[in-house]
Amino acid sequence: MKLVLVITILLLSVSGAFAAKNEMEMSYKKLDKKISKQADLIRKLKQENKALKKVTQKKQRNVASKKTAKVNSERALYLQFKQSFKKGEKQNYRKALRLLAKNYPNSQYFANIYYLAGRSALVKRNYKVALRSFNKVLKKYPKSKLASQANYSKAYTYQQMNLAKQASFIYKDLLRRYPNTSVAHKANLQLKTLANNANVSKPTAKKKR
Repeated sequence: MKLVLVITILLLSVSGAFAAKNEMEMSYKKLDKKISKQADLIRKLKQENKALKKVTQKKQRNVASKKTAKVNSERALYLQFKQSFKKGEKQNYRKALRLLAKNYPNSQYFANIYYLAGRSALVKRNYKVALRSFNKVLKKYPKSKLASQANYSKAYTYQQMNLAKQASFIYKDLLRRYPNTSVAHKANLQLKTLANNANVSKPTAKKKR
C-alpha cells in the first residue's frame, strides 16, 4: 500500500513537472512569436523610413535643381552680366558671359551685350572697339530691337572720329528706314550739327575791293 502511494506521489510529481515544463515552453513560444512580430514591425518601419528618406532627398534635389535652373536661366544670366558690367566687376560679368555662351549660344541677349560693350567703348573713346561691337549687332542680329540704336551709335562714333561723310550717310539712312521715331529724331539733330560744323569750317571768301 505504501509502495503504491509512493509511486502515485512520484507520478504526480513527474506529471506536475511535465505540466510546468509544457506551460513554460508555451510561454517561451508565445514570447518568441511576440518578439518575432516586433522584429518584423521594426524591419518594416526601417524600410518605410528608408523609402521616405529617398523620396525626401529626391524632392530636395528637384528643388535645388529648379533653383539652379532659375539662377542660370537665360534672362538671369544676362541680368547678372549687365549688373556686373555696369559695376565694373570683370570676374563676375565674364563668368555670366561664359555661362550664357555655354547654355544659350544662340541667345538674342548677345545683341544687348554687344551694344553695351559698344556704348562703354564709345564713352571711353575706344572707337575701334565701339565700331566693332556695333557692327556685331548689325550683322548678327539685324532684326534686334537694338539694331537701329546700334546703327545710330555707329554713326555717332564716326562723327566723334571726324568722319562726317560716313556719319552723315548712316544718319540719312536712319531717317529713311525709321521715320517718325526717336532714332530718326536724334539722327536729324546730328545731321544739323554736322551741317553747322561744315559751315563754320568753310573759309570765308574775301571781298574784292
